[in-house]
Amino acid sequence: MEKDDFKKLQKSVDLIAETTVKILETMATKDDIARLDKKIDGAESGLKSEIHDLRTDLKGFKEETRDSFVELNEKFDDLSDTVMNHDKRIEKLEGKVLKFSPVA
Repeated sequence: MEKDDFKKLQKSVDLIAETTVKILETMATKDDIARLDKKIDGAESGLKSEIHDLRTDLKGFKEETRDSFVELNEKFDDLSDTVMNHDKRIEKLEGKVLKFSPVA
């Protein structure tokens, strides 16, 4: 093997060694992965809890809205009945007024 070939081979080995060191420095360990898993599990649990709370709140809102509309519809029906009764009374009063009116 010639001296130049040996130098090229040495440079290649050095580059591979440097690259390997960089990879090993940045590579996650089993402990890193375990910690990350715990964080993810905690976040997932928190999200599930928040989603459950949101669903509960939405169900409550839905029920309140439904109850409010039922109550509103009942009030509207009562108001409609009252207005219809007033219309009938006004018609009777108009009839009486017109009956005694000098124009009639």
